[in-house]
Amino acid sequence: MFGRMIRNVTVRYVIGIFGEPAMEAKVELADHSVGTAVVSKDAFEDPDMIQGLRPHEQLRSAQSVLRQTVEAAEPLLREWFQGMDGLSQQKLDQKLTQMIQEMKVALPAAKRCGSVLMLSVSLAAARAAAQSLGVPLYRYLGGVSADRIPQPLYAMVEKQSQDRERLEVLLLPAGNQTLQESMYQVTQVWHVLEAILCEAGVKTGMGRHGIYLHDMKTDEEALEYILRAAEDAGFLPEQDFRLVIPGKNGIVAKKILEKYPVERIPVPTAGIPEICTVTRILREARLAGRTSEKLMIGTSYRETNDSFCADVAAAVCADYFRIGIPGNGQGTANINRLLEIANELEQAPLSRPLL
Repeated sequence: MFGRMIRNVTVRYVIGIFGEPAMEAKVELADHSVGTAVVSKDAFEDPDMIQGLRPHEQLRSAQSVLRQTVEAAEPLLREWFQGMDGLSQQKLDQKLTQMIQEMKVALPAAKRCGSVLMLSVSLAAARAAAQSLGVPLYRYLGGVSADRIPQPLYAMVEKQSQDRERLEVLLLPAGNQTLQESMYQVTQVWHVLEAILCEAGVKTGMGRHGIYLHDMKTDEEALEYILRAAEDAGFLPEQDFRLVIPGKNGIVAKKILEKYPVERIPVPTAGIPEICTVTRILREARLAGRTSEKLMIGTSYRETNDSFCADVAAAVCADYFRIGIPGNGQGTANINRLLEIANELEQAPLSRPLL
């Protein structure tokens, strides 16, 4: 036990994929096991604090409060956690929640950055514990039942309608493919889609997860481009892939579902990292799994190069893992981590039945 006591906890300021402020936590155990985690703060998530500020001023405000939180947290983390059993994740998360509640009273900045601090330290502690035990993170979190990988749903397109609702189209590889084979297929489709849109003169941008289509007039137009890209890459709908629209998109007309090879997945999505500790992530995911036949784990819009979402999806045996395209840092990190997990599980085919 003494070899797994927490020797030190530190945090530092870093940046996320889109230049947004982020926090890296590092937890060291007495046996020299080390765990790190990076969690980003959305600079635009505090409407009451950023009202009237221009974008660069909003970013500067978020950077300032995160730095204040880092400076205030450093001595408190050592005081609260040095000497604690590094394998007591639930107790650690409880103390972490209590510490941050006290910080919020004394430091207004902690009200805006408490969740970032909480999740980064909680995840770093879990990684240190997993390293100490000599097991991968997904196995530490999920136990021996974590023996399958979820079906990845790759975000291809984001389109905002006139009423400002956002349509998201995901691609689900079909057939008895390995994860590596499905990843190659999706990457080819994505590159062809990018070239087609460029040739057509469509104004695009890199969205949070997929290619953001600024000037698509209709949902049908977006779907047509994806289908054309898939067919140009040599893949057939239904046989090689399916297009998926998450159940949250209420803007999908019945005629679209009838005309195109599109499925809807009305399953609960456990978003990460909106949920603030490892203990709560696992609790919420298991609760969602009990209340629905299918469970989808999804990354949030706050992106870093951290791949912990892939480990969580494998740990809770999620049915689907909503993941970004290889065009952004977090999507690449999570895809590569899923490939690593698949190799550890002896290159097993995707374990869940298709829709």
